[in-house]
Amino acid sequence: MKLIVITLGILLGTFARGAAVEFTRQQSGRIAQTVGSILEHVHYKQSPLDDSVSELFLKNYLDALDYNHLFFLQSDIDDFTQRYGRMLDEATKTGEAGPAFEIFQKYLERLQEA
Repeated sequence: MKLIVITLGILLGTFARGAAVEFTRQQSGRIAQTVGSILEHVHYKQSPLDDSVSELFLKNYLDALDYNHLFFLQSDIDDFTQRYGRMLDEATKTGEAGPAFEIFQKYLERLQEA
């Protein structure tokens, strides 16, 4: 389960970065929705997406972007945790990729400042 959650975080990070191919929010949302469905229904544990998974999604996504914790401020982390820490499961189920894009925009801002 942990490996799949990490993979989802990396996928969201890759799509938000637009690394090899430019993905729109809608396309990224559909991908997140599909991966979320796979986690719930096809994965051998068939764990439901809930608040604890949301918190893990957020942590893994932030770690994927800023592994050494050099760019995000603690206030950024606190803000993301407050706004998204318990809602990423619903966003994944509905295909809403906005939070990933917003977090990535903040990452780019902090990177520019550094």
